[in-house]
Amino acid sequence: MCESCASAFDIVRSEICNKAISGYSFCYYSTQSSVVVNAVKEQGQTSLVQFMAQFMASNWPAEYRDVVLVPVPSSPANFKKRGFSHTELLARQLARRIDAVSVCNLLFSVRNRSDQVGLSFSEREQNMVDAFKADLRVWRGKNRPVVLIDDVYTSGATLSQAWATLEGLGVNVVGFCVFAQIRPIKPSFTGQESLGSSRLRL
Repeated sequence: MCESCASAFDIVRSEICNKAISGYSFCYYSTQSSVVVNAVKEQGQTSLVQFMAQFMASNWPAEYRDVVLVPVPSSPANFKKRGFSHTELLARQLARRIDAVSVCNLLFSVRNRSDQVGLSFSEREQNMVDAFKADLRVWRGKNRPVVLIDDVYTSGATLSQAWATLEGLGVNVVGFCVFAQIRPIKPSFTGQESLGSSRLRL
């Protein structure tokens, strides 16, 4: 990413509340951000992850300090196709930039699942049922809170399932952070501030 594109990137941190989970996105999924995400996931341009992490780290929520970042894993088929976990790369880049933050791969996918694109909200939820397991043998966080890391927030179905999987095993999940969120068709919030924070309720 050139200096001109990086300086022009529109960062808008928004708080997202959906049922029992809450967290933050750092931009909307626009033409600009979709190019970055797709270049990483579909073209293997993993060097762009550092820019995603820098945008997020520079606007990191104060309440997410001294936490363990847990990347949300892709399906086995997508991991095999790409050869890497883009969410793990993002989490590790974030940990390099934020003090007192570490990374732990607690979650793993236990089955393939349909692509979420084009599915309704209920279909997305059904698609994610029992999609994850957690391996607590690698857990060194003990009582440290966990923040989930993903690239794009659409309906919240993936994050909800990941959150429930960890909490079901006694892990304290306090939130999530995603690079971008799909802009809702009818947002119920009023006003927002670039490089600041807005609250979104779905």
